[in-house]
Amino acid sequence: MVRRTVVDRVAIGLFLGDLVVIFTVFSLGLIIHGVPIFHRPEYLLVTVAPFALAWMLIGPTTGMYRRSTRTDPRWAVGRTVLAWTTTCMLGSIIRHTTLFRGDSPLIFVVVTIVVGLTVLLPWRLGVVLIAGSQATE
Repeated sequence: MVRRTVVDRVAIGLFLGDLVVIFTVFSLGLIIHGVPIFHRPEYLLVTVAPFALAWMLIGPTTGMYRRSTRTDPRWAVGRTVLAWTTTCMLGSIIRHTTLFRGDSPLIFVVVTIVVGLTVLLPWRLGVVLIAGSQATE
């Protein structure tokens, strides 16, 4: 007997889109702080990695890729706030280990949460609008 695994291509696309958004947020933050990310891409990767790793754990476990999260704006907002806030806390813990260089003062965590949500929420609400318009067609 052959088992078939159902792959949710929309969820995979959202996951990759989320990672692009997270990468963009940190890229812009480093540029604003005067870090030449195009001359030092390794610095960008080391900065983003703890948060990308945290998102890979937190995003799926908080329901970010469920159908309800991509079709209902209340679910999208609630899950995004929960997932990103938790990701920032875990990412800051990972960033503070010997595996990555960087500290995580409270102001960094707060700013990361706020700035990340200002980009993630419109992205996720855009997904809801698109998914909702496709569902009515």
